[in-house]
Amino acid sequence: MVAWFMARSPRQSIWLSLIAILIIAILDSLTGYLLRFSVFYVIPIALVTWMTHPYMGFLVALLSTLSGQLTDFLGGKPVVPFVDLWTVLVVIVFYSIMIVLLDRLKQALQEAEQLARTDVLTSLANSRAFFEMATAEVQRSQQLRYPLTLAYIDCDNFKLINDTLGHQAGDELLRIVGETLRDSVRPVDIPARLGGDEFVVLLPNVSSHEAQMIAPCLRSCLLETMQEGNWSVTFSMGVVSATVLADINILIQQADALMYQVKHRGGNSIAYATLPSSLTR
Repeated sequence: MVAWFMARSPRQSIWLSLIAILIIAILDSLTGYLLRFSVFYVIPIALVTWMTHPYMGFLVALLSTLSGQLTDFLGGKPVVPFVDLWTVLVVIVFYSIMIVLLDRLKQALQEAEQLARTDVLTSLANSRAFFEMATAEVQRSQQLRYPLTLAYIDCDNFKLINDTLGHQAGDELLRIVGETLRDSVRPVDIPARLGGDEFVVLLPNVSSHEAQMIAPCLRSCLLETMQEGNWSVTFSMGVVSATVLADINILIQQADALMYQVKHRGGNSIAYATLPSSLTR
């Protein structure tokens, strides 16, 4: 039941919570004030807080409190102003504490999820997040019939930087590379660090012809950044395009192999390929 509710939109969540409050109020009125169902008000309050905003949670909490008091009154509960006011205040404080704690828990979980999907050093997507987003992009490309291009990028001479300047300098270099990639691609592109000094950029709706214009510009941005920082690093790139793709792993494997061919030829260059249809299914 909770899972079904969590799958609803925020607007649907609000309406369902109001319906739940009404049902609880009806049950309370039928059983009288000696047998109360008001404890179940925490369910719509908690779910609305989680699905929308704490402000909506406070609103639902207020409605729940007023509903509980109204059903008690209609059920024949004696009116004692001071006691009733104290009860209302205690209930509202309880609901408020619950709402605040739920909101903080939600924020903590969101931050943890974001950290689990982000490369800490470069702030790019990590391999897990990349494969999730790239798989979704492959599915969209199949439905809309547009090409995909993947650029696999390796930092030449990165080991030399680590050996001569230390790992801290190497980390700074990777951070700069990640920042340059993020600033040099389109909003729809998916840059990521797969590990070590290897990066990828998935380029949706980019054909093999367009890739041969985009990839050199991307590499030029990286080289310019390296020259500005006096880093003795160049870049080997394998760029592979596909018109119809069934599995992102095929594109990654082909681009990775192409990148290593470039490195074996001395690096600091780009190699291109277009996957034949026999490899994309």
